[in-house]
Amino acid sequence: MWWPGASTYIVADLHLGRAELMGTRGIAMPAAMTTRLLGAVSNEIRRWNAKRLIVLGDLLHGPAGITPELIERVAAWRVACPCEMVVVPGNHDRKIERVERAWGMMVTDAVWRDGPFEFAHAPDDLSSELFGWCGHVHPAITMKHGPDAIKLRSFHITERCGILPAMCPLASGGGVRMGSRARIFAIAGDQVLEVRSPENRETARRTRS
Repeated sequence: MWWPGASTYIVADLHLGRAELMGTRGIAMPAAMTTRLLGAVSNEIRRWNAKRLIVLGDLLHGPAGITPELIERVAAWRVACPCEMVVVPGNHDRKIERVERAWGMMVTDAVWRDGPFEFAHAPDDLSSELFGWCGHVHPAITMKHGPDAIKLRSFHITERCGILPAMCPLASGGGVRMGSRARIFAIAGDQVLEVRSPENRETARRTRS
């Protein structure tokens, strides 16, 4: 998400180290996944000429995934992408202090305020005082037409907060029916499209990691 007034690009749920963690458990996953994920963030930062990056939790996938190789790879990425980096920690960000200095970032409290907004990882952590932005539930929507179906990552916007889709491509979801006042914006390729239904019968796919 791009916040032009603060020259800030905002993401959620990168889950860096997931491939490395799976590798320690004997499950082969492409190590290039981390490189592709960081490259996607870099592309958006360059596209918008962002001066700051905010990560709304789950920058990491877990302590076991914080390998020397991951630390070195992300540190090199930070040299090439030196904008200010702020991390609002999530439930997966245990031991994030191990990499805070190496990756040149600021780790905030669980709820962090800046300008007119409040930022947290999970919706339940937000107060009702300011409009909030968060991640954690990995919103997506499954759209069907006859026998065909496609699941698209999406933004879930309510009167209280906006929930960002997971940046990690492996973050999938389960089914939850959206409320009547929620707005859903699906990511379709390089477009973001609002999904509307007069009868409000869209079924969103969301999961807690």
